[in-house]
Amino acid sequence: MANEDARSGLGDACTTGPVIGLDGRIYAATATATATLRSFTFDGAFTLKWATDVGVIVSAPLAVDSAGNIWTGSQDAKLVRTTPSDLSGTAITVKGPLPGSIVDSPVILANGDVVVNDPGRRQVRIDPVEPLDPR
Repeated sequence: MANEDARSGLGDACTTGPVIGLDGRIYAATATATATLRSFTFDGAFTLKWATDVGVIVSAPLAVDSAGNIWTGSQDAKLVRTTPSDLSGTAITVKGPLPGSIVDSPVILANGDVVVNDPGRRQVRIDPVEPLDPR
């Protein structure tokens, strides 16, 4: 294709737009029955470094927080935070299932709270860290 420099492999098809993590890697997700978050390096070619399961059908844009975690929202109503490392990513369901599918990008606030839209298009603010029981 004219002006094309590189393309990821056929088995690496992704449905979300890519984001660049704080580690300089490119991240994108798939919208399959078992969606995966994929980590690529780019040095003239896309190289898949790792993939991890993040729910069912991830089609909303990804978000990156100030710690470099990658956030995904899925059609099975789960909000997932993936902590990337060199050889893998650790995915943790922070909240879910919510009342319905997450179809918009999570927004990370300065204090670490996450905002997503519910099925009625109202914003839901989530504290991703459960407070410790003071008792």
